[in-house]
Amino acid sequence: MALKWVMGVLLGLFFIWLSALDWPINRLFGAPLSWHGSVVKCGEWWSFDMFYLAPYFLILIAIHFLRVIRWKPLLEPLGDVDFKTLNSVSAIGFMYLFVLPFRLGELARPYLLSRHTRIGMSESMATIVVERVVDGLIVSVILLGVLVGMPTAESLETQDARTALNTIEWGAIVALCAFGGAFVLLIIAYWARAWTIRILKATIGRVSTTLVSKIIGVIEEFFQGLRVLPNVQCFAVFLAWSMLYWLLNGLGYFVLALGFTQLTVSPLAAYAMMCWLIVGMMLPNPPANVGVFWYFLLMPLMVFGVDSQQNTAALVFGLMAWLGQLIQQGGFGLWFQIRARRFPGAQRAHMRANERPDSNPTAQAGESVETA
Repeated sequence: MALKWVMGVLLGLFFIWLSALDWPINRLFGAPLSWHGSVVKCGEWWSFDMFYLAPYFLILIAIHFLRVIRWKPLLEPLGDVDFKTLNSVSAIGFMYLFVLPFRLGELARPYLLSRHTRIGMSESMATIVVERVVDGLIVSVILLGVLVGMPTAESLETQDARTALNTIEWGAIVALCAFGGAFVLLIIAYWARAWTIRILKATIGRVSTTLVSKIIGVIEEFFQGLRVLPNVQCFAVFLAWSMLYWLLNGLGYFVLALGFTQLTVSPLAAYAMMCWLIVGMMLPNPPANVGVFWYFLLMPLMVFGVDSQQNTAALVFGLMAWLGQLIQQGGFGLWFQIRARRFPGAQRAHMRANERPDSNPTAQAGESVETA
């Protein structure tokens, strides 16, 4: 864990350095700040109307609840989870996902859900995998659609802009292949689970029956979590909420950019930034996505004619978008973390649920092995 934190910090410093090569960090506060009503100015470098922070944070809050709501259809085949529990678990999980390096926070929601409900961690982890794969597919398709409307390489004036466009085009193809392939593998894994278990018993089972029983128990729980795939209604509801979620994400960047006088961001550019940011975050992330967030978020702006060496407002926009998400996700997560420590009733209820014979995961794994 310590090594991951060190590597995460070094990765963040590396992307901060890359950002400094492309964007004028030295001009970030190159002049005294002044206030004119709701507008904050830094000389002639950049100015921002604070009025636009209100709709931006409202969109971030709406995005949070959409992330919570869309998880419920994936969990319905596994059990009924009330919104209060789902919101608390999700808020804390989103905070850890944003803050912890190397996407270690992905484990937070399944772990917390297993503590507060009778849904196993392996089962809920399967729903997270489905969520991530589908998100990647949606974003990749949106990015390919955005590329159709972006300027061509011949029309771009600078080599930096042409390089950025070429990188985004290849990134979109790689992301679509990666997530499309992952989705196909999930479907194959679900329908071929009996074959998988036979292979494990024929190989590892010859060495240790205890070990193979534990492995098969975890795999069976994971396959239980994939039950949403053949459940057309639940999966369709999840897709509908996901599309709305991603449409709102791009709108948030567009609204925030409206507050900058020196920056012009079209809706097409806003969705290009959103998609490329998600593709960039496929990489192992540093703590709090420092460096990675604004480096990938701002790259598409070069294609849309924003001069990376002159436009300080673009860098301030990227930092403000990152800080807004850090405050929203960190604030919500800390609030529910404090409440969970103050009111541990849900944990006591979970402990009582685990005392029931039918909630014993070891017994369930043993039954699954015998059935196989």
